[in-house]
Amino acid sequence: MEWVYIVTQLVMGWIYGHIVEYAIHRWIFHTIGKKKGHPLSFHVHDHHKTCRRNALFDVAYKKIGTSEEFWGLLFLAVMHVPLAFFLPYFYCAIIFSIMSYYLTHRAAHLNPDWARKNLSHHYDHHMGPGKCMSSNFGVRSDLIDRLLNTRIKYYGTKTEKRDWARRKLRSMQLRHAIKRRRQRKEEKKLTGPENNND
Repeated sequence: MEWVYIVTQLVMGWIYGHIVEYAIHRWIFHTIGKKKGHPLSFHVHDHHKTCRRNALFDVAYKKIGTSEEFWGLLFLAVMHVPLAFFLPYFYCAIIFSIMSYYLTHRAAHLNPDWARKNLSHHYDHHMGPGKCMSSNFGVRSDLIDRLLNTRIKYYGTKTEKRDWARRKLRSMQLRHAIKRRRQRKEEKKLTGPENNND
């Protein structure tokens, strides 16, 4: 019967991970973190702003281990270490849940087209109008949003399709402009300062 004990801990740890993900996102980042200057304000004031400006893309996810989110997740894992002594499989499920969350969230913001189709609830949270940012708190799943009636759909509507085309175009133009600026800087470095004075 030990397998029942193990499976129960794994399932409960996985469910717990989704509940904590939802709770932190909704009641910490979108309440306390809304205050500008607060240590947790990076989520609303940096991450959300970047995503809206870049059609869900966030360059901060290109490097693993450099974001506030990464360090927060590491803190969360360490905070739960005492559980490893009493409920080891529950703890393993929490660690797996934390890694799954980070990798899913990272993938969503490095590949917006994939996220728009496969994580539409998270896409809706970032890109939807008005109330969408104050709802759709699940990242890996929208199950808790549906249970707590905080799921508002935006993906697939006529407005969303029009907005997405406009945002993608603007994002591509911005990326192209940044690329050209870098190329010009590189060209100036190669030609040297003596050629620029002529």
